Amino acid sequence: MISEFIDFLKFESRFGLRVFIIDLIAINKLYFRKIYLDKLLNLAAKDNLKFTFFVRSYNLKNKKYLIKNLKKGGHEIASHGHSHVLYNNKSKFWIQNELKKSQKEFKKMDINVKGFRSPFLSENKLLYDVLDELKFTYSSNRFKKNKIKTKIKQAYMIYPSDWHGLIVENWSIEKIIKSWKDQKGTLALHPWIFVKHYNKLKSIIGSQKDLTIINNLKKENLKISFDVY
Repeated sequence: MISEFIDFLKFESRFGLRVFIIDLIAINKLYFRKIYLDKLLNLAAKDNLKFTFFVRSYNLKNKKYLIKNLKKGGHEIASHGHSHVLYNNKSKFWIQNELKKSQKEFKKMDINVKGFRSPFLSENKLLYDVLDELKFTYSSNRFKKNKIKTKIKQAYMIYPSDWHGLIVENWSIEKIIKSWKDQKGTLALHPWIFVKHYNKLKSIIGSQKDLTIINNLKKENLKISFDVY
């Protein structure tokens, strides 16, 4: 979609040319996402780990294999919207239509999504009004509190995400994992990063098995999440 690419460019413009070039190269990994997701789910099954996956509802019928395996593994399936566009400049009417369309697609697969994460972590107050109206339980768009007040629960993320750490901050994975140690919140990861550095990530996972957001929403536990486009 042209609108998705335009919003990608708008988002990337905040971080400069270096980040933009790296991300253009990294986009190629999306073409191999099934391979990385399969490896991730195999690791999770082997060690009995459960995660949260924010899944786009666009073309969901072609993700039946993934949905089946997520359910089989006991993972939480949450919403990443329908279109991968910025939400901060959208009207309430647009957001309502977008999220209702998304919910409808999930319900066709017998999935009752309770959590939401916007593309690009974009937000405005209207988004949270709609999430509340549509009975979502939580949102995971933020690293910390901001001026936008919400009724629904916020599952705050631990800074940096793997993308912010590796690409924006230009940190090593060792420095990123060290900064995550002993923090209680939600980690936002990409499947290929998790698979590549799983042995190092074990040190912060410890003995915890259920790392889903929904089951740890009221607990000071670690949560691990992935966005699926």
